[in-house]
Amino acid sequence: MDSFIKESKKIIRKAMNNNKLVIFVGAGVSANSGLPSWKDLVNEFRKGIGLKENELSDDDYLKIPQYYYNLRKEKEYYELINEVFNVNAVPNILHDLIFQFNPTTIITTNYDELIEERAEEKGLFYDVVSRDKDLPYTQNDKMIIKMHGDLKYNNIVLKEEDYLSYSSNFKLIENYIKSLLSSNVVLFIGYRINDINMKIIFQWVKDILKNDFQPAYFINTSAKKDNNNIQFDYYKNRGINILNYNEAEKIDSFSDNPCSLSSPEGKKLYDFLLYLLNEEKVKDLDFYYQRLVDLDYLNVIRIKDLKETLGISREVSQNGNNLEFSNSETLDYLIKKLIELDNDDIENQQEISKLELIRRVFEKSGIEKIKKNQETIYKVKKKQNKNRLIKSILEFDYISIHNNTNKMINSVEEDKSKLVERAYNFYQAKNYYEAYTTLKKASKIAFKNKNYITYSLSEFNRYYLGRILSSISTDINEEERIKIKEEVGKIDLDELYFELPADKKRSISFIKKIMSFEFVYIGNNRIMKLGEEVRKDKNTYYLTENKNSVNIFKLKREAHNFWDFINKNYLMIDNYKEIKTYFYRYIQSLLFNYSFVKEKIRKDSILIPGVKVKTIKIKNIDYFSSFIMIKYLKKKELIYLFEEYDIKELKVKEQELEKIIKSFKNLINFFLKLDNRVLKNEINNFLYLFSYIDIGKSYFNDILDSIMSLIKNKVLKSHEYRNISSFIIEQNSSFNNICVESLDELLFKLMLLEIENEKNKDLYFNNKIINNIASVINKNDSKLISKSSKLVSSLLENLITETSESKKNNNKYLLNVIVPLFKISNEKVKEKIRETIVTFLDKDFDINLYYNSVRGKIVDSNENYEKKAAEIIQNEIDKAKKREGKVYPDKVKDYLIKIGNLYLNEEIVSPDLFFKFKGENEIFDLFIDIDNFDYDQFKIDWIYRFSLSLHEEISKNKKAKKSIKRKLKKKIIEEQVNKDLKEIFFEYYD
Repeated sequence: MDSFIKESKKIIRKAMNNNKLVIFVGAGVSANSGLPSWKDLVNEFRKGIGLKENELSDDDYLKIPQYYYNLRKEKEYYELINEVFNVNAVPNILHDLIFQFNPTTIITTNYDELIEERAEEKGLFYDVVSRDKDLPYTQNDKMIIKMHGDLKYNNIVLKEEDYLSYSSNFKLIENYIKSLLSSNVVLFIGYRINDINMKIIFQWVKDILKNDFQPAYFINTSAKKDNNNIQFDYYKNRGINILNYNEAEKIDSFSDNPCSLSSPEGKKLYDFLLYLLNEEKVKDLDFYYQRLVDLDYLNVIRIKDLKETLGISREVSQNGNNLEFSNSETLDYLIKKLIELDNDDIENQQEISKLELIRRVFEKSGIEKIKKNQETIYKVKKKQNKNRLIKSILEFDYISIHNNTNKMINSVEEDKSKLVERAYNFYQAKNYYEAYTTLKKASKIAFKNKNYITYSLSEFNRYYLGRILSSISTDINEEERIKIKEEVGKIDLDELYFELPADKKRSISFIKKIMSFEFVYIGNNRIMKLGEEVRKDKNTYYLTENKNSVNIFKLKREAHNFWDFINKNYLMIDNYKEIKTYFYRYIQSLLFNYSFVKEKIRKDSILIPGVKVKTIKIKNIDYFSSFIMIKYLKKKELIYLFEEYDIKELKVKEQELEKIIKSFKNLINFFLKLDNRVLKNEINNFLYLFSYIDIGKSYFNDILDSIMSLIKNKVLKSHEYRNISSFIIEQNSSFNNICVESLDELLFKLMLLEIENEKNKDLYFNNKIINNIASVINKNDSKLISKSSKLVSSLLENLITETSESKKNNNKYLLNVIVPLFKISNEKVKEKIRETIVTFLDKDFDINLYYNSVRGKIVDSNENYEKKAAEIIQNEIDKAKKREGKVYPDKVKDYLIKIGNLYLNEEIVSPDLFFKFKGENEIFDLFIDIDNFDYDQFKIDWIYRFSLSLHEEISKNKKAKKSIKRKLKKKIIEEQVNKDLKEIFFEYYD
């Protein structure tokens, strides 16, 4: 029978934790406070009517109060009752234990107020119901129902007539109690098995629940051993499970303090209640299985959550991916069982299944070794479980993700157990609406099946994804957007967790950390502190490069685990600022360590003389860190960090570089297929990183091929070519990886694009980019005649003959683009370019074309052209005076700066033509009169426009140098300048 009592205990405790426990409290509880029992009260009536005790049967005990009432009437009837109950009684320890069960409802047949008094003392909010009219006014889910009335209302149930008319006098209370019996676990305490009250209630149980009942539980502290089994079977058939005190093993061991109750039965009841309240001290396989079964719903588990769930946080420490302990009954037991499982020593299939789940949880937590007293006692075997979706994300293989989503959309059948994964696939394919609707479906199914983990994660995702979906421009209509916003507004993640069953909350406390975003805030704090330790490590010397003790390796592991936890558990939150901040801090600390000039080595350790120690720095950037830079950081953040830590080169191992190149190609292929503008940042970041990696000529050509595909498909805007230009220049100047033939092919495609495209012309960027590429080609092979020469030659034939204004403007633009190609054209084409430009300038003078041609050494400075330029500038100034407000672009400013540049480079024949424009533009004023310029008007952002030779010229002027130094110094102190500006400052102005 002990096993039956243990199982009953589990059911009662589960109901207690789930707010599904109702406790019936009998007179035996109040009797331990000195109040009379029901039988004692009836005996007082017996004496009043002169009956002897030995003349009464059990059935007579209902009639005696009725006899007395009939003889003495109501007044004397209640006077006697009040006299008997006029005892200075206070709640006892049994009342305390009752409330420890957290009953949703307490039902009592007692007339006293001891239960209410104890609830009030403990500050517990229970509504008291002792009359039918009390019930409609209860505002609390928790109640104390005095089903037999209250002395203060003179409505107690005691005499025969009270029992016979109970259904009419307490109609609402009776029906409410019957509803509680049908939907809750019921525990009876303080009753004798043969109490008349129990007979009536037992009949209720049997009548209401019939064969489909949840049996009630009755604590019997006075059972006799010789009739236990007969009694047990009798009441079990009536829906009552009898829990006999004398059949519970070592029940008194749960009482730590001597019981203050004098009654033997009260002491037994105290012991039994304590036994039910305390968890079993023996922890078997089923205990650990129940603890870990919910964690298995996650694909990645944090070791911290595993330790907390097992209750071993204090006795077991984490060292990297290892668990270490000296004394832990939990791990001793589990390791012993896992070794048996690994050795195939277990035959029971149910036991094997439970252990396989436990082993799987250990695997998902990333634990590698478990050590006892520094000796490895168990190695967790890793199973290669490749997640194709995660692999695609890491490789920027959005085509595979997109193809998979198409299959899902077109699929008739769907695996309902994988709906959250399905939604995550849609999310990664940027199909947020489909992801959201799939999550709604997942939540509905999980809720119906009481799958609390899936339900919680699905609602978490629906909340955060819905916020994005309702605020961004997508394909959904406005009505649907408003609907989603309203749905998301109704999701309360905190409330959702608190509404989970209480017994579940304990085993899934890790869900609360997800729902509240706590794991993100803790993660940010953790990565920030590790970053601080990494900074200290600049002057910290290590004996070994132990990955569990060196902070930079801890940092990398922490970031990787954090990313895994989010993505492998399908949490749709990586668009949020907190996640991006986390990864920014990671890259910031990583680059700080990487930027160490070199490892410092000491031949003598202070702690261990004669032993070499050294500082630790990462020598290569791994693929994961590159992925994080590209995926989560903005390009301006990368630029800032690279300048902050003076990164000249990113060293990458060949195998890692191969993965980066492959990922870039994957991204380009997807971009070409869908022209997804959302991914522009990733492409720009790739190109920026490539500018710092020695990729070799082979990979350089591969990247150029991808770039040429973008150009061919016209998916880039003019200003986006800057990143391409920077990549080419850096590969040439830093690594000499240039293949001039490939570059010339790129140049040719750029020219074709410019010829075909008559709209969205951006003269500054396109001219500069083409000029940069042509310069790189010329520098690497001055004898190479560009493939574009032939294109230019045929193009020039038609430029002069065009007469329409639109064509003339387009030709003017094309001539400016052709100027950079002069240096890589053959002599015949060069002459043709020169003749065409001169003809064009004579017929339709253009300042931009004149400026580019003079600077490109195609035409010489010419006074006649300068007169035309001065005339155009004056006309623009006159127009500007007549207009209201500013116009962009500011032609006057642009023209004057170009003239100023020509003047500085001694390429102006008649400077007097332009001195009259002094005062129209501050930069122009500086260029034409460096010595007398008012340097209080100097603006720091001008520095970016100046050549190094100009800085050298300006710095010769003491007044200029002093003023610029003061302004630059202030910016440097305020940390508002980048690396280039600092270099200019120290080179020319400090």
